[in-house]
Formats: sequence, C-alpha cells, structure tokens
Amino acid sequence: MFFSKNPRLLLVISALGLAALACGSFAPPESCANAGFDEEAFDTFFNSMQIVYAGTGEPGELAEGDDRGLRFSTDDQLAVLVDSKGETEVTICVEQRKGGGQIVYNQTHIVQGGESTVPLIAFDSDPYVIRVIVNEMLVKSLTFYTD
Repeated sequence: MFFSKNPRLLLVISALGLAALACGSFAPPESCANAGFDEEAFDTFFNSMQIVYAGTGEPGELAEGDDRGLRFSTDDQLAVLVDSKGETEVTICVEQRKGGGQIVYNQTHIVQGGESTVPLIAFDSDPYVIRVIVNEMLVKSLTFYTD
C-alpha cells in the first residue's frame, strides 16, 4: 500500500537492489585465512614445519632485516617440510601478500607421522604466505617471497 502511493520510492529501491546484485556479494572475498588461529594446536599435531627447496630439502635464504620471509627464485620448485606427530589431514593454502591477495594454491594433503614433504609449485615474483589449516583451524603461517 505504501509503495502504491509512492511509485518513485519503489523505483529507487528497486534500482538500488538491482545495482547491489550486479556488484556481487557484500561478503569479503574467500580466503584461506578464514579459520581462527590456534598456535597451541600446531604443537598437538606437529614437531616442526618449514618451506624448503623441493629438490634439496634446504630452506631458502633469510636476509637480515627483511620481513618478507624466506627468499626463493621464481624458477624454484618449493615444498613444505613437515615433521608430524601422526597421520594428519592438512590444508595448505598459499596466498599473495600484496593488494588483492590472490589464492594461488589451495589443496588438502594427508601427511604421515614423521618427516615428509608436501610438494608445491613454482611461484611468480611476489611475497606470499602459506597458511596451514588442520580441522578448520589455522595452525601455522609461513612467509616467503620469490624474485
């Protein structure tokens, strides 16, 4: 009844609704960081974890005063070296740390007890963060960059 007396208001509300639908969801973009962080959970499942060269198992360089994390080349095949306390399902998600934060890798793996490697890919020149998620809980973040 209200809108029949105010057809312009109905038109304006309809136009705003269509514009909102055209813009997409108001929710933030999907991210692998949506899980809550639980540093103590890491100790429940793992002894250690680090990002390494897939071929050698050696970590990248850490330049003094550089807050971007370990340094690798864009040609390097990378992996996450995991020392697990038992068989654990982990989601490994790699996200750019620059504006826009594209998710460039997002896969679930089963790691066995003991030391194992989870192979990743080579990455374009950018800073990144690896987010390790167990039972929908973020347990570890590893930063690195490639150039």
